[in-house]
Formats: sequence, C-alpha cells, structure tokens
Amino acid sequence: MNIHLPSRIPAKKPLIIKGYEVECDCTKLIYPKKAIKPGESGELKLTFDTSGKYYFQDRSVIMNMNTKKQTEKIRLKVYVIPQGNTK
Repeated sequence: MNIHLPSRIPAKKPLIIKGYEVECDCTKLIYPKKAIKPGESGELKLTFDTSGKYYFQDRSVIMNMNTKKQTEKIRLKVYVIPQGNTK
C-alpha cells in the first residue's frame, strides 16, 4: 500500500526532514533529502507492507525536522481484508 502526500511549506525558513521513526519495519517513509524552501512543495511517500497484517492496523511515523516542535506525526489507520476473505 502506497500513499503520496504532497505538501506545500508555509514556513519562513527551509524545512529539513532529518529522518523518521516507525514502530514496525513494515512502514517506510520516502521524503525529500534536500531542504524544502518556503513556498515550495515536497512529496512524502508512505509505504505500508500489509503482508501478514490483517484487519485493523494503526501505524505511526514520527518525522524529525528542523521545526520549533522538532517532530511531526503521520498516523495511518487501515483495515486489511485477508486475501480470499469475503467478509
């Protein structure tokens, strides 16, 4: 499962994403490695591997940034229907 999250930066200084943290290796984030200048857009790609994951899933990604808060959280809630299950 892939999710693209386009974003425009309203800040007064460039945004730098320094890295991210996840609870499970099944969740990955691809993010711009270069600073995103004010007024520019960047794209985040969130990937969740549903292999072996069934029913309600709740995943969080904590991004480490150069913002006042220093972190931002993306939360993904999905319901995975097992293959072959018609419920």
